[in-house]
Amino acid sequence: MQAAVTLRKIGARPIEGEPDLANLWAERARLLGTKETKLPLWRGRVLGPAYRYGELAANARFRTRQSFIAGQKANVVVEPQGGVKLELAVSDDTGAPVCQVSASSKSLGCQWVPTFTGTNDIDIVNIENRPVRFYLILN
Repeated sequence: MQAAVTLRKIGARPIEGEPDLANLWAERARLLGTKETKLPLWRGRVLGPAYRYGELAANARFRTRQSFIAGQKANVVVEPQGGVKLELAVSDDTGAPVCQVSASSKSLGCQWVPTFTGTNDIDIVNIENRPVRFYLILN
């Protein structure tokens, strides 16, 4: 339920063509008797919060460019599925590293406060010899 509430609270919506996971998760949680919780609100992505469900082939890379607002906390989270290790890296529009997270099969996250509103490259890398599904959550 907490994941669904977080997505709704920050105003996240599925990227075009993706299923609305927040509603699916909330409905499942309600059927299991879980009650909604209250969570703090934060925002940093220019287009507002969003999430994406994706799949990476073995040893493949996924890159997306996203814009974040100056002075607002930016947050990027990747949730690998099935125990496969991923790496996460964020760089600014000059290519300078903002955040790099070592390979992990657990939740990977980057938080920062941009000095200027601008575009960042977000790279997710599958370092293993098997495909992986993942969730990318952006505020």
